[in-house]
Amino acid sequence: MAAKQRKGSVKPAAARVSLLDRVGGERALAAAVDRFYEHVLGDAELKGFFPAAGMDRLKAQQRDFFNQALGGPARYRGPDMRLAHRHLAIAQRHFDKTAGYLAQTLLELGVDRQTVEEVMAAVAPLASEIVNAEGERTSGKDMVMEDRLTQLLDGLKSGIEHLGTNVFVADRDLKLVYMN
Repeated sequence: MAAKQRKGSVKPAAARVSLLDRVGGERALAAAVDRFYEHVLGDAELKGFFPAAGMDRLKAQQRDFFNQALGGPARYRGPDMRLAHRHLAIAQRHFDKTAGYLAQTLLELGVDRQTVEEVMAAVAPLASEIVNAEGERTSGKDMVMEDRLTQLLDGLKSGIEHLGTNVFVADRDLKLVYMN
């Protein structure tokens, strides 16, 4: 008879399975990304957001992004979500439709509904970074906070640019993101 686990004790390693493993691992993720883009590119309203020329690179970034987001070993090194989407007029309906295709794809590939719901919960917060169409942002309070933050950052940038010394700013991966 197996001993009962004590309250607060660490679960065995076998019980800690990442979302990536639950969707079938990296091979299943690669198939899911390919199938997902078939759905998205087949949608007249969404396909204009995805230029045909860069699809291989976009799919590779998407695989790395989902791999990381679902607890896998790969690390996403693409652009920041807000920066990557700021030139597109993405409305909440576009985000919701795209997320719907992700859920549909995972279900088609045999991922159980509970796991799909957990994946969708992991992706849902990205709406605040991706949705950028006028009138589509989350709330007026968020927009005021964003405007204040933008003003603060612009002031800091201006101050740094006028320093008499060189300033370099890098992200966590030591990728240079600013230099005065």
